[in-house]
Amino acid sequence: MALEFEIFTRPMSVNRYYATTRTGQFHTTNEGKAYKEGIRAGLAELGEAFTKFSGFIKLDIQLKYGRKRRLDVDNCLKPLLDSLEGYLYDNDSQIYQLSISKSFGHQVESLVLKAEAL
Repeated sequence: MALEFEIFTRPMSVNRYYATTRTGQFHTTNEGKAYKEGIRAGLAELGEAFTKFSGFIKLDIQLKYGRKRRLDVDNCLKPLLDSLEGYLYDNDSQIYQLSISKSFGHQVESLVLKAEAL
């Protein structure tokens, strides 16, 4: 099974997705919660064309940005993988192959995901 889809949201950095309380506990920020809901709403739009993967998967991610800026692709990875958990797959430990790329100059910022069963 293979699935390719695009979600029209700006890729979020882990630095904005999580925060630390005064006592040192990590939590998801309100902005992070909204991002997660946006990712999940994008998956829901696929309707019947979408089925959650139950086995090992290969995941290719393209981060599309408007203007060029200094960004680390790994900072966007954890929020995205956490948002997909429970919807695209049960747990991100199912990902056995992972590739990520970024590009600039797009009119609309988005994420393009290609998932394939291994």
